[in-house]
Amino acid sequence: MIYVNVSTLRPGQTAFDSTITHEFQHMAQFAHCPNQEGWVDEGASELAMRVAGYDGGLPATFAAHPDIQLTSWSQGSDVLRHYQAAYLFIRYVAERAGGWDALPTLFASCARGESLFTAFLAQRPIAPDLDGLVADWMVANLLQDASVADGRYAYANGGFHAADTGTAAHDVPFLGAVPPYAANYVDLPAGGGIVTFSADTSVAWTPASRANWTCAALPTRPCTFRPGTTSRISSTTSISALRATAGGRGRSCPGYTPRPTRPPATITGLAGQARAVQAGSTKKST
Repeated sequence: MIYVNVSTLRPGQTAFDSTITHEFQHMAQFAHCPNQEGWVDEGASELAMRVAGYDGGLPATFAAHPDIQLTSWSQGSDVLRHYQAAYLFIRYVAERAGGWDALPTLFASCARGESLFTAFLAQRPIAPDLDGLVADWMVANLLQDASVADGRYAYANGGFHAADTGTAAHDVPFLGAVPPYAANYVDLPAGGGIVTFSADTSVAWTPASRANWTCAALPTRPCTFRPGTTSRISSTTSISALRATAGGRGRSCPGYTPRPTRPPATITGLAGQARAVQAGSTKKST
């Protein structure tokens, strides 16, 4: 049974109907997979509202500050960013797999959290692995350009772009930190050159009550910019980099940097405009 406070939401109002849709998904999810992780359950409920035809507006809060961990949840000032990130990721997966008809396959499994998407990829190999899927999603949040590659870097009627996190210049590193499953977007000088990222190779264990992740790794590696091209490179930890040109600006999206204590990026020999993404690692360690 679903209880609604009718002093704040009245039957017949769009907000009432959309809220019932949101909560109905929670009820169905609990009946099917009662142990699902909260970020998946909330993202699915937000998507259910859109599938039912209730427009929730643009994810402006997440787009303005996209460096929020996808796979965690917290109340307070960050809760709206969590809702929007979780919704966007599930929406992205469904759209990339062909549309809402992919959702029954995605949620047929009761695998929890990230494992749900790994199980889905085993049936619908829309990406090589979860790391690659998350990296593509992060690029899509910034790029929103269906003409790049095979269209994977856009939503249908996305209407938003993730905001820059910071700027780096010649020989002046961008200093920052980002949790796993999150991204920083850094403006770089335009032109050819090499960008090097460095960060801690691991992060400390965190109690499950505080976060859903454990530890992650990032090797230091160079990334050569070739504006006007699109390619992908991978390391042994599934770190990837996308280089593309959109709107006349070279963009690069190299991966995963958890909680760095050293400068995570040093930039040499660049001229012109480019963009880099630091993305939180999706690796876990036991």
